[in-house]
Amino acid sequence: MTPCDIGEGDCDTGHDCKVGLTCGYNNCVAPEQGRHWFNAGDDCCEPSKAAIVVAAADVLLVMLFFLLLLLLTLSLLLLLLLMALP
Repeated sequence: MTPCDIGEGDCDTGHDCKVGLTCGYNNCVAPEQGRHWFNAGDDCCEPSKAAIVVAAADVLLVMLFFLLLLLLTLSLLLLLLLMALP
């Protein structure tokens, strides 16, 4: 059996889902057109809380990197301005 993606199911455990996903509980919703309908109480794969936390931490690290790069650039500009003063 191929592991399910987000919103797919019916899963029984996280092993039924792709990497980074976990099996939810009674969380299947009416699918997009062209997909089969789920029964009430079916379980579908969803992002694991750990994956969400890791993704948020990655975003924060990237933002911190660019903030530090901006501060370094502004510091260098200020230094150049101070050096240009008589």
